[in-house]
Amino acid sequence: MMKKAVIITCFYSYTYDTRLCYVQKALEDMGYQCTIITSDFEHRSKNKYTINSQFVKQVNVIPYKKNVSFSRLFSHIEFAKKAYNLTDHIQPDLIYIGSPPNSCAKIFSKYKRKHPSVKMVLAITDMWPETMPIPGKIKRIGSPTFALWKNIRNHSIKFYNGIIFECDLFKNYLSKYIKNRYSKTIYLSKKDTISICEKEQKREYHVFDELKLAYIGSINNIIDIDMIANIVKKLTQYRSVRVSIIGDGEKKAELIDKIKIAGATVDDYGIIYDDNQKYQILSSNHYGLNVMKNSVFVGATMKSLEYLYFGLPMLNNIAGDTKKIIKQFHCGFNLDYRTKDSVYKQIAVLPEEKYRRLVQHSQKVFLEFFSEKAILKKMRDFFETIEYNDASI
Repeated sequence: MMKKAVIITCFYSYTYDTRLCYVQKALEDMGYQCTIITSDFEHRSKNKYTINSQFVKQVNVIPYKKNVSFSRLFSHIEFAKKAYNLTDHIQPDLIYIGSPPNSCAKIFSKYKRKHPSVKMVLAITDMWPETMPIPGKIKRIGSPTFALWKNIRNHSIKFYNGIIFECDLFKNYLSKYIKNRYSKTIYLSKKDTISICEKEQKREYHVFDELKLAYIGSINNIIDIDMIANIVKKLTQYRSVRVSIIGDGEKKAELIDKIKIAGATVDDYGIIYDDNQKYQILSSNHYGLNVMKNSVFVGATMKSLEYLYFGLPMLNNIAGDTKKIIKQFHCGFNLDYRTKDSVYKQIAVLPEEKYRRLVQHSQKVFLEFFSEKAILKKMRDFFETIEYNDASI
């Protein structure tokens, strides 16, 4: 009889290609028949949607309009309960639960107590409420509620056979709850549709011409727009600067205005999904802007993964894993408001030979830590360890 695995996620639309496809492939390689349970509500567009896939089952949930709202909380609790009931009907041998939402971690911990022989994996891919863009005043007032919210996740960890973390920052933060659970950091990935050889052939090296920066992704209230403007202003002391924006968001107009005030030209390309179209733009850029507010608790981002994939050295202010990788592998510059002008001068007038090395290091880091091959191997190793260890806790 074929083994069965269930993969639980609220956020199929933007986690399947970056993580879940590798979870599914690793489990299928081990002989599991996989079912993915997700909701019928797409978080980014805030619309209902249908997934046409034989291995995906969608459950109906309450829609919501705001990212921070009671409607969203109730929607996620409803999803967790319905996913639990559907999983109970399937009776799998292994369950992979994506958290957040924290309610999934909590509700499925009950499944482990009911079915102790089933292997259970919890994937912590974000930290709620730690990473949510909640104003400091509200966080202080609501600290008891937020503490309870965190503990729903933290105290559920002990019921799982294994924990996957999106970054070491999360793993270190929750270390006291892991105890003897098997855990592993496995980064996000993306399909490698353009070879390094193709990227190198298309890349333009004009380091001593106009300095070109790129910003990829959502432009929302966790982006440190003032820091981006500060970087631009510092660099314009030594070179004319042009910023290419690929993305959209509620803070886009503010970002463009402040970049222009800082002295740079802006090229707004809007939302682009196709990698080849992106690289048509990025091949002539020199650095990627990986900048978030210091209050955001994150160690690695999809944005940084994209920059590395395209061989674009980063100008980074994110702590944790990304800062460590840049420092260790020399694939960009870590910056903050205290960074000396001499560093900005180095960025602006870096000799072509040294800049080429930054590009090569960026590509090497992607292949070693974030490529499909690297992530799939880590997933297989993780699930093999879970499968061959005693499943009971």
